[in-house]
Amino acid sequence: MNNMNCLLAFFVVLLVTACADRQIVDFDSAVVQTNNLNDFDFDGVIDERENCNNTVLGALIDNNGCQSYQKFTEPYSLVLHFEHDSYIVPAQDYVSIQKLADILKQQSDVKILIEGHSSQVGTQAYNQKLSLNRANEVADILIERFNIAEQRISTIGYGSQSIINLGDNDEAHQSNRRTSIAFTYAKKIEEMKWTIYSVNELK
Repeated sequence: MNNMNCLLAFFVVLLVTACADRQIVDFDSAVVQTNNLNDFDFDGVIDERENCNNTVLGALIDNNGCQSYQKFTEPYSLVLHFEHDSYIVPAQDYVSIQKLADILKQQSDVKILIEGHSSQVGTQAYNQKLSLNRANEVADILIERFNIAEQRISTIGYGSQSIINLGDNDEAHQSNRRTSIAFTYAKKIEEMKWTIYSVNELK
């Protein structure tokens, strides 16, 4: 064997030896995903970093996927009327009470005072008790039916001291047989991302 052939054989042995020590990579094996890269609420934040699921589609969000809100102070009032000499809440008024309960559940720091009133028919002592029963009846509905905490609700009965109609007829008496609730709460509105379809108010 001449020198050239010996040199060639040496490089072949060296190449085979070097390759034998290398790790063989199997490109057919599955790649294991260690982080959740899905974005199920489509807000642009992967679920691995998501702190607020089910944000409103198109809402302005922070890096943790939580949407931003604008706050507006909004007054709320509710007046319920009763039959003569009764403190039973009419069935049709339950819808209005539920709307009030929904707001109270969203505004956990709000407390309310329910004021009971009567007409001028009857004695002041009797009407004061009747008006308080009316206020308490509304409070019981909020507490027992709609799960509003009792400590968030206060009641008072005014009898006929705060009538709103001085007339002495059925219409006037009906308007005075009532409970009233008024408070102010912070209403939150979702801030939305600006898109090419957003409309800016022209001034």
